[in-house]
Order: sequence, then C-alpha cells, then structure tokens
Amino acid sequence: MNNQKTYNLQRELKLQVKPSLLKRKGAQKQIGDIIAYIALSLGAIVMIFPFVWMLSTSFKTMGEVRSWPPFLLPKTLSFQNYIDVLAQYPFDMWLMNAFKISIASTLGTLFVCSLAGFSLAHLRFKGRDVIFVLVLASLMLPYQVRMISIFIEFTILGSIDTHVPLIIPSALANAYGIFLMRQFFRGIPRDLL
Repeated sequence: MNNQKTYNLQRELKLQVKPSLLKRKGAQKQIGDIIAYIALSLGAIVMIFPFVWMLSTSFKTMGEVRSWPPFLLPKTLSFQNYIDVLAQYPFDMWLMNAFKISIASTLGTLFVCSLAGFSLAHLRFKGRDVIFVLVLASLMLPYQVRMISIFIEFTILGSIDTHVPLIIPSALANAYGIFLMRQFFRGIPRDLL
C-alpha cells in the first residue's frame, strides 16, 4: 500500500514537472530561432549591400560618384551612364550572340544526348557497357584538360573566331547529358516504349 502511494506521488510529480520542462525547452528553442534569424538577416544585408551600392551608383553622376564622403542614394537620378554604355558597346549584338549560342547548344544537346541515352538504356548491342563506362570516364576529365585539344581541332577545321567551337563541343560531347538521359530512359518501363 505504501509503495502504491509512493508510486502515485512520483507519477504526479512527473506530470507536473514535464509541462514546465516543455515550456522551458520551447522558450529556449524560440530564443535560438530568433538569434538564428537575426544572424541570417545580418548576413543577408552584408551580402546584398554591394549589389544595392552598385545599382545606386549606376544612377549617380560622375561628380556624385567621386564625392567624399560617399552617400548611398543619388541626389539626382541620372540615366546617362546607361546611355553612354549602350552607345559605346554593342550590347544588342552580344545579347543576340548569347541567345544564338545557348539555343543551338541546348537543342543540339537535347537531340544528341536523348538519342545516345535511349540507345544506352534500351537497345542491346555489343559493347554497350564499354561505351557507357567510357562516357562516365570522360566525366572525370575537367574541361581544362580538353581545352587545348579542342582548340587545335577547331583550328585545323578553320572554325576559330566563329560560334561553332562554342556550340559543337557542348552539343556533341556532353557526357553528363548522356548519363542523365540514360538514367531517365531506364526509369521508363519497356512496355511503354
């Protein structure tokens, strides 16, 4: 009987202690979260500030840029810097070249990698696994190792100072794309093909 009273008393004490411990742990977690958010917010401000300064300075006149002490917001909003840059450099041509190269590289990569990935995933032929191992082994070679040989190849072909050396290697020799497409096609059941 005495043991039963002791057990009940211990059980009641445990029930009374648990909510207070939970409240204390919850408060500690909230304080930890608040400190983490403050630290992350300060870090974000430090990271974003150079971009804000750059954007603000782009709207300042040269006199405001060189003034001391420096100030964040321009006194007069000036678009002259943008007008000068667009007049001095052919940004429209650079933008069109970027679109042309990226679209051609993407379409070439999708075409070649999807054909190679499908054939390595579902077609049975002699040497398929050897070819796949060679594709994976080429992933271990960084671009800096292949750069000189690619330059020599395109010099022999007479394609230097054109967009061809930027498009062809990324479209035809993309081992990562072939690997990705092979893994994708292996996930498709043969019954659906």
